[in-house]
Order: sequence, then structure tokens, then C-alpha cells
Amino acid sequence: MKTITLQRMRYTGLALAASLVLSCASAPSVPEWVVKTPASDSQYTYFTGSSSADDSATALNDATSSLIAGIMQYMGLSVSITSSAEARASLDEYQAQITQTVRTESKGRIVGFEVLEKYVRKDSATGRYTAHILARYETRELLKEKARIEALFQESLDAVAVPEERGDAAAAEGRLFDAIRAYAEAMSAAGGSEIENAQLKLERNAKKASAIAATLKLMTASEQSEMSIEVGDRLSPFTVRLVTNRAGKEEGVPGVPLIVTYPRRLTSGRVGTATTRVFTDERGTVTFEVPPIDIVGNYRVMVQLDFASVSDLLESLPSRTLPYIDALENELSGVVVYIRYRVISGTKDVPTTDG
Repeated sequence: MKTITLQRMRYTGLALAASLVLSCASAPSVPEWVVKTPASDSQYTYFTGSSSADDSATALNDATSSLIAGIMQYMGLSVSITSSAEARASLDEYQAQITQTVRTESKGRIVGFEVLEKYVRKDSATGRYTAHILARYETRELLKEKARIEALFQESLDAVAVPEERGDAAAAEGRLFDAIRAYAEAMSAAGGSEIENAQLKLERNAKKASAIAATLKLMTASEQSEMSIEVGDRLSPFTVRLVTNRAGKEEGVPGVPLIVTYPRRLTSGRVGTATTRVFTDERGTVTFEVPPIDIVGNYRVMVQLDFASVSDLLESLPSRTLPYIDALENELSGVVVYIRYRVISGTKDVPTTDG
């Protein structure tokens, strides 16, 4: 009896072992890449995506999203850091092309990218489907595409950062008007986008520009305060200096455009005005000569900062930025000086006028 029992146990063990062997043989083998993503090298970079769902179509769709998310993570890009329309459109188009390539398993839509294999299995216990997708990207093309999109994203950030840095450098070197113009460029870039802290960056640059503008002052020589000439004589050249106060010391500001408005006699015989644009020299000075007027009267020459190039940069800013624009332009428009003179005559027959 004991011998029969041992034989039966031996036969049962052999049958169970045979059953397990048959079971393993009949189960589908899982691809190696499902367990471990292939190592990337100088030629190819591999990506995988996987997901489970109640039906195979949903599982494949979600696996596609997982794959694309992996590629985007590799790119290290996010639309949350920029509002550049070109960058967003380019990234959206790139994602759409990858999605279409994965779904249709097509080639050539994106250079160097292809789907190698898809694997779907059903869990007999739960009835759920798990989908896996393997794709590879030529490493050279992947890095090229990453650099292209990165450049688009960086452009919007640089549009603010670069001119602000340029403004800081110009201010440190005493090129104050160049600094104001650079800060205005940064304001324009910040106000027209939704980059992180755009409002703070706009406000910061506006304050920098206004602070510099507030230090600018146009001055004339004291002997020019009361000048008079007789009809037919020529005025001595006027000299104006643009200065700023740096660390308690008065310094000339070079390379700044000024508008000179002066009286002139029209062809009709009446007195009108004319304008000319000049630039301060390395000492911040400008010397100019007013054409003579043979009409007795009181006249004045107006010299003011020409900040049209700054206003042009600020013109496209939205209405919510008007307080910053007004503050800066008020400071700039206040950089003005008037020079008054008289034309006199001892002859009673000479016509006179008041200017």
C-alpha cells in the first residue's frame, strides 16, 4: 500500500511539472524592451510609453501620450515659461507630428524618428489591456530639434533679459540715453508677452529708465541768458550742455540726440520756426548758430531731448502699462532749456515784432 502511494505521488509530480512546462510554452513571450528600455547611444535614442485600460484602443492611445511625454521631458521644454506665439505653435506642431507618426506608424513625418514596435497584452485575470510602444530617434536629429525649439523659447526670454543687461552696461559706462533706450526695449518685450514675472520685469525696467531720465539736465552758459544784437548782425554760437549727477559729481552725457527749435524768417516776411537735430559730444555739449533775423523783437531758442526713438518702442505696449509710459515720458520731456535773445535797432524805420 505504501509502495502504491509513493508511485501515485511520483506520477502526480511528473504530471504537474509537465503541466507547468506546457503552460510556459503556450504563454506569449514579453519583448525585452518592455522590461527595460534599450540603452541610447550616439546613433539612436530610445523612448517607450505604456498604459493600461479596459480596451486596447484606449490603452494604445494613452501609451502614445506616455511616449510623447517622455520625449517632451527629454526636451526639457514647457510652454509655461514663455508666451512666444512662434514657440508655442512650433512645439504644438511638433507634438502633433509625433502623435500622428506613432498612431499611423508612418515614417518621414519627423526626420530621424520612427516607431519600432507595439505590444498589447490582455490580463486574463482582470480583463484589462496593457499597451507598450517602442520608438527610436536618431540622436543627431533629436538634439538638432531640441536646439531649434529651445532657441524659439529662449528668444522671448532674451527679448527682455538681453536689452536690460545692455541697459545696465550702458548706464555703468555713462551712456545714459543708450541705457534708457535699452530699458524701453525691455519694457516693450515684457509688456507684449506672458513670460514669467513679465509685469515685474516691465516695472523694473521702467523704474531704471525713469531714474536715469530724472538725473538729466540741460544747461546754458550764464552769459547767454541776456543776449542782444542789432539788425543785420549775427548772434554768437549758442552752447548747451547735457549733464547728469553721478555720485555727487556733475558729468556731461555724450551721444544724446537733441532737437533745436529756433526762429527764422519765412518767405512771407513773417517769423516762423525751424528745427534741427544735433548730438552731444564727448563732453555732453552742443554748439549751434542761429541764422540772423532782420526783424526787431524778442526771440527764443528751445533745446530739448529728442526721445522719439524711446516713444516708438513704447507705442505698442498695452493700455495697462500707461502709468509706466507716462512716468518715463514726463521725465524725458522735462529735459529742456530755453535761450532768449533780442534783436534791436536804433533806426525807427525798421519793422519790429515780439517773439
